[in-house]
Parts: sequence; structure tokens; C-alpha cells
Amino acid sequence: AVVSTQSTGKYHVIESEGLIKSHCRIDVVIRHKEPVEGATVDKFQIQLFDHGSSTIRGHKQVISQVLSGRPQMSVPEAPMQQLPPPDKRVPDQAADSGSSGRVDPLVLLVAAVCGVALLLPTWQVDSSTLPPYLHLTIHQKLVVAYVLGLVTMVILHF
Repeated sequence: AVVSTQSTGKYHVIESEGLIKSHCRIDVVIRHKEPVEGATVDKFQIQLFDHGSSTIRGHKQVISQVLSGRPQMSVPEAPMQQLPPPDKRVPDQAADSGSSGRVDPLVLLVAAVCGVALLLPTWQVDSSTLPPYLHLTIHQKLVVAYVLGLVTMVILHF
């Protein structure tokens, strides 16, 4: 496929040539090089060729109309406020209202269970005196370690 335009100075076509596999789709990205002052109408031509030959399989002309002006905003913008220097800032009470410095006991229980699970023997280790149903596979231990990492982040408030 080849994408071309008569207005090469105004547009930049990302990957203007390429291969399209059977039953697949691609996105064609066309960008303005400079801002547009007035309304413009331009044409882009997309040509499809057979792979390995210069025989045109099909083509399509796409008309692009760019309008000038800014989009109307339904909500007026609030003016930006300047923050005080970091040494004079007051701690935000709204952010700390939900946390009182205590961790939910369920989170601590999950962390403890994950810690114990990681200490259990790995599956197919014969030297353990524990019953076979307490032996965990490597994949199970990886999942437990991942959950323990998430729980640790919750405890540390990240």
C-alpha cells in the first residue's frame, strides 16, 4: 500500500509504504506539519499493489477537510492558582481523612498467609516431613510472591 498527497509540504504520513497481510487492517496516520490558518481541503490517494509487482490492485481517494477555529468549550476554564513554596504548604486534610495510620487486619492476615506459603516446601522435594498437599509448585509460589508484593504496597501506602 502507498499513501500519497499533492500537499507534501503540509502533511507527514507515518509509514507511507508498507505491506498489508491478508484479512488484516492497518491504521494510516497523517499529521499536519504546521498549524492551519484557514479551512483547507486536501486529497490523499491510497494505492494497493500485489506483493512483488507494480500492478495496481485498487486505489481510493480520501478527501480531508480541515476547519479553522477552536472548539467551543462547554465549561469555562478556571484560572490557574499558584501554589505556595514547599516549605510553607499545609498538609492536605482531604487526602489523609481516609487513613488514620492503621492497616486493615485483613491486609495483615493476607501478608502473613503469603509469608507462610512462601516458606512451605516446593513440590517434588522428598526431604520434607510435611504432607504432600502442603507442597507448592513454582508457579504457585510466584503468584503468592506477586500478591505479597501488592499487599506490601498497600501496607506502605504506595
